[in-house]
Amino acid sequence: MGKKISFAELKRLAEAQDASAQNELGLRYEQGDGVAQSNRKAASWYKKAAKQGFAEAQNNLAVCYEQGKGVLRSAKKAFFCYRSAAEQGYAAALVNLGDCYSHGIGTAKDAAAAFECYRKAAGAGLAEGEYRLAGCFREGKGVSADPVRALSFYRSAAEKGLSRAQYFYGVCFAEGEGTPKNDAEAVKWYRKAAEQGLAQAQVELAICCQRGQGTAKNAQEGVKWLKKAAVQSDAEAQFRLGVCYYNGAGVGQNLSEALRWMRLAVQNGSGDAKQMLKKLGYA
Repeated sequence: MGKKISFAELKRLAEAQDASAQNELGLRYEQGDGVAQSNRKAASWYKKAAKQGFAEAQNNLAVCYEQGKGVLRSAKKAFFCYRSAAEQGYAAALVNLGDCYSHGIGTAKDAAAAFECYRKAAGAGLAEGEYRLAGCFREGKGVSADPVRALSFYRSAAEKGLSRAQYFYGVCFAEGEGTPKNDAEAVKWYRKAAEQGLAQAQVELAICCQRGQGTAKNAQEGVKWLKKAAVQSDAEAQFRLGVCYYNGAGVGQNLSEALRWMRLAVQNGSGDAKQMLKKLGYA
């Protein structure tokens, strides 16, 4: 739409069948931007634009169907809308369509079809597409496993700032996948992802700090990162933080805090925390 226009003008254009305006109006209702938030009205405007073949609206409507936002949930309708947008080359829809094929959302699972969708999205330069394509090469899904190509696509997505790609790029260096092992480089990328709030990366960075692996040994910094992940309900972080409190490693010894975090970890599915509590006689 270019420069943001008033809601009144946007609605006038939308009612005059301007598909771009209809999609933008849907976004404003979905986000509650200058108007009372309404998923139902958002979906209604997305539908109008989607019927005119507006790819972004088709993708937005598909999300509504997939999540049941403002419409009855329908995996089949979500798949149809994603496919319609993807056929126009809309990169975000290509990723979403690939996810449908990958997980069997509204269609049969098809790893090869998913790979092709991700390949096209990556070709358009979309970081999410590159990240998923890297995963296909890493795990051999829909294509022969190729750790070097996986590394390349993780790097591209990581350099664009995608936190999950930064984390897995770090994993490649930590495990020596597609590249020689390099703990310092792994820590560098774990930190970038951790600073963006990715709990998985915060846990790995904490472990590296506690062990002095790829970075100076610093138990206090390890606890700092575990706390950040633990408050996001990451079970492993909660368990490890509980152990830190129990042993007084990087933090003052505190049995009640140790038990609190371990019990939270159990609630979130940690088998290690369950065993530890049982071993300590607090199960």
